[in-house]
Amino acid sequence: MNEQIHDLDAWLRAQGGWQVEQLEQAHAQHQQERQLLIQSLKGLRIYLDKKGFLVWENFPDGDILERHQLSAIQESFVHKEPASQRALLWLEPETGRQLDFYSLPADQQMGLIVIAKKAYLHSPGLESAPLLAQSNIWVDTALSDHRVGQIDLQVLPERELLFVLQRAAGTVKVFDLYKRNLLASWQIRGPGSSLAINLSFARSGLKAYLTDNLTPQLWIADLVDFELKLWKSGLGILGNLLAAPEPGYLYLTVLKPHFNLITFDLDAMAAEYSIEIRGESLTNRALLAWDPFMADPNGQLLFYLAAREHGGQLLPVLNVIDAQEVRTIKRSIVRSSAFPVSMVSGTENPV
Repeated sequence: MNEQIHDLDAWLRAQGGWQVEQLEQAHAQHQQERQLLIQSLKGLRIYLDKKGFLVWENFPDGDILERHQLSAIQESFVHKEPASQRALLWLEPETGRQLDFYSLPADQQMGLIVIAKKAYLHSPGLESAPLLAQSNIWVDTALSDHRVGQIDLQVLPERELLFVLQRAAGTVKVFDLYKRNLLASWQIRGPGSSLAINLSFARSGLKAYLTDNLTPQLWIADLVDFELKLWKSGLGILGNLLAAPEPGYLYLTVLKPHFNLITFDLDAMAAEYSIEIRGESLTNRALLAWDPFMADPNGQLLFYLAAREHGGQLLPVLNVIDAQEVRTIKRSIVRSSAFPVSMVSGTENPV
């Protein structure tokens, strides 16, 4: 960004005849207008700092409200830098065509900001991006990432809850988003795995559902009393999941023995339909800690990212699914040098 500003200054001086005083005045006015626009995004920012502390701060002021020390097993791993540079890739969902690409410095700390009951991915570099990345999930993962101990964050803004998913420890901690006190701690599995713990919420916000990419187990948590129940599905190894638009149903990924997506009736505790997913699981391929899976903001479409061999090269394939009719309506190969590790929706950036 600084290089772009420098190039623009040089062009204005060479081609437009601008004087230094004019440039300084324009920069000052731009910064003033920018600060006013950023204030429209006033909210709460949550992230993990380089010392392994979970940080709450006011956004955009940057005032730190609290730094919470996580467990020793987790803290010993978080000092390491991300395995690769991060970037955002904008796609046209209907075709998989790349619309824009925005690279971020590798050392920037990613996190979430919560603004007026909505959540967005955030790092300082994204403040100049054309779109805000709307998501309530930040998953700390990258290709060829051999670290252990990553921490994933997820928020339920309407219930004012923050979930900290500690992979190496195998635990999920639940905090009050604004009071910042610990409400619950769930032991999902034994320590040692670098695979993500998957989490989704019922549309009512009263239930949470969890899987671990390692076992056939489905956990159901009551978000009123934070009681956690375990159900051994017998369906196979369960991967990423989403609560369906219809109450009482889940979309559940089965990773093994056969990779597919099912609709699951929570009342009958049984699978109802199977949805074909073209390609292979990214998690089974050991490329990612989870298979990216999301719904559009209206819940009418589902997007599932898998892998597929094409011309001797492994490429991501985007499966577009009609959530109402429970059928795949489009598959698009994502032709990009970047391999997506997560999917989010976009909303116009006011800055």
